[in-house]
Order: sequence, then C-alpha cells, then structure tokens
Amino acid sequence: MKKQPKVSVILPIYNAEKYLHECLDSIVNQTLKDIEIICVNDGSKDKSLDIIKEYAARDKRVKYIDKPNGGYGHTMNRGIEAATGKYFGIVEPDDYIKPEMYEILYKKAEKFDLDIVKSNLSCFYGDENRIYSTIKYMKKEGYDLVDSPIVLQNYMIHSYFTTTGIYKTEFVKKNHICYNETPGAAYQDTSFWFFTHCLAEKICVLDQEFYCYRQDNPNQSVQNPRQVNALLYEYKTIYEFLKQHQLKKFIPLYFYRKFLGLRWYWRMQKGKARKQYLKIMKASFAEDSKNKTENFELFTPKEKTEYHNIIKYGEASVKIFACKLFGIFPMCGYKIIGGKKVYSLLGVPLLKIRRMANGFTTKYYFCGLPFLKITDK
Repeated sequence: MKKQPKVSVILPIYNAEKYLHECLDSIVNQTLKDIEIICVNDGSKDKSLDIIKEYAARDKRVKYIDKPNGGYGHTMNRGIEAATGKYFGIVEPDDYIKPEMYEILYKKAEKFDLDIVKSNLSCFYGDENRIYSTIKYMKKEGYDLVDSPIVLQNYMIHSYFTTTGIYKTEFVKKNHICYNETPGAAYQDTSFWFFTHCLAEKICVLDQEFYCYRQDNPNQSVQNPRQVNALLYEYKTIYEFLKQHQLKKFIPLYFYRKFLGLRWYWRMQKGKARKQYLKIMKASFAEDSKNKTENFELFTPKEKTEYHNIIKYGEASVKIFACKLFGIFPMCGYKIIGGKKVYSLLGVPLLKIRRMANGFTTKYYFCGLPFLKITDK
C-alpha cells in the first residue's frame, strides 16, 4: 500500500515560464521530503508545461495535470481533488518558499491536530537586488494560540493570503470547500480563505514568514482594470455562504474583511478606473446597510472614519476646517479632499473658488461671479 504524503503542494500554473524554475526549486528542496508536488497547467501558451515535465522526469514527487484553460478557480479545484497528502499547501508559480516552510508547519499541525496552520508573509520586489518587507497575519498577542477562528478573529489584521499555510485535506474535502469557478474572474482565493476560516475548528498562526510573495508581476489581477467586479462578486458569494450556513457570528469579520479588501483594490486604481470602482463600492456597501450587515465591531476608530470618508467624499483621508456660530451653525470653512480644497459657505459646498488679488483688494469668484471682496486699508 502506498504511503500517504505528509503534504501535497498545489501549483496553479498559467504562462509562468519566467518564474517557474525558482518556484519549483524552492519546493523540491524543502527540508520536509515526504511531499507530493501537483502542478496544474491551465492551458499555458508558453514553455511552462515543458518546464513542469522537466522536473517530473527527474523527481518522482512531481506530478502534473495538463488541461485546457479554465481559470484560476477551476485549476485550484482540480489540484485539491488530486491531493492525497494529509495536508495541502498552495504556491503561486511567480513566488517561492523558504526551505523549512512545510516541515515547521506540518509539525505544528500534527502536534495540535489543526485544521489550518498559517504564518506571516514576506513580500519582495525585483530579481537581483530584492527588497523585502513582512506582512503580519495577527496582532502580537494572537500568535501561537490554538483556537477556533471565531475566537481568534479579534487578533487577525490585514493579511488573508491562502498561500502562507497548510490545510487538513480531509477537513476541506469533507466540508466540500472549493474555489469559485467564475470564467475569467480573479481573487477567487478570497472566498476560499473565508470558507475555510468559518468552518475550521482549530487553527494556529506562527510569527514567522516562509512564503515569499512577488509584488512586481505585471500580470497580477490588481493590474487589470477589467477585474473591477471580481472582488465584489467574491464578497457576495461569502455573504450568501454565511446566510446558507447561518453563520451570523462571522458578520463582523465579513464586513471588516470586505472593507479592507475593497479599500486595498480601490487604492491600486487610477483615473477613471478609480472613479468607476468607487461607484460600485458605494453600491455594494449600501446593499450591506440594507441587509443589516454593516458592522464596525472589528474596526479601529481610524478605519471607521476612513470608511465613512470614502463613502461620502471618495477619499479615505479628509481634513475639515470649519468656523461655526456658537459652535453649532456652520458659517464657513473648507475640506481638504485628495489634496484639493473644497470651500463651504453656510454649510453649502462651493465647488470652485477663484481668487484674484489686485493691490490691496482681493476678490473671490464662484461660478464666474464675484461673491466676496476684501480690501486692506
């Protein structure tokens, strides 16, 4: 009888020849040798399949599935179906992992019989002279605690990558957890992260980083303005999942994660794409308000202010200067929104004010008409 691998490593691959050698080298050289490596080629048009076959020919742990292009979600689901390891991990082909990653994660998972064990993320730019930075998964006091996600959610911060840990294969398959297979969509790891965290009984997060995430790949989803609706669709799927499974206790985490995710994507956009996404964002949050899922339990005061500023002004950082009669009635003032000043008079915003100075006289014009004259004598 064939021995079960300790960890299955799933690689969803599409046109990744530029980075694939480094990625596969980092996996085959893991200190944990009892692994299987499942490469799922999603109809690549470059030399990715040739590289996969090259590694499979010299390392019997490397297996591959070659299929027509079906998108990221379909590719990941094929990989999970094929996984035979007690646990499985995910590595994107443009990233790489440190040699001790799966050995340390597996030992922790086995010791406490965990459904999920995660770690921090190491981000990098460049190839020769790389610049690295760390993204923390938890607040300091949350690391190494073994508990359910609902208990640990108060410690979770901004990192929700699916690739920094391993998952118990039986747990995922028993609960029929899978990726959305929306054709041409992106961010399908968002709902997978949420589904696993909602249904897991025991998780743990280590205050170490093993997974090295490339941030300068021009083919990343955030670089593609056509993916404007993909992330919103993921959160809609999550909301339906919570309703279906009657998991109201995760509503604060859902709303907080949604805000962080949409704010991050919105910040990445420029010009018309930024304005377009803001409108869609507002409509989505309005739907949350209607469904009574608008919840600020996990927000910091600053994040709550940013949320309201984005909805009202289209910018997260807004500075307000106001002169009020008796401290109540607005007389005049201005707001700095996106580096621009917007003046107001008696509480009414004056969209554009032009100032003209002539000697000791200054005139202010609104809509081409003078409305204020100041003379120094």
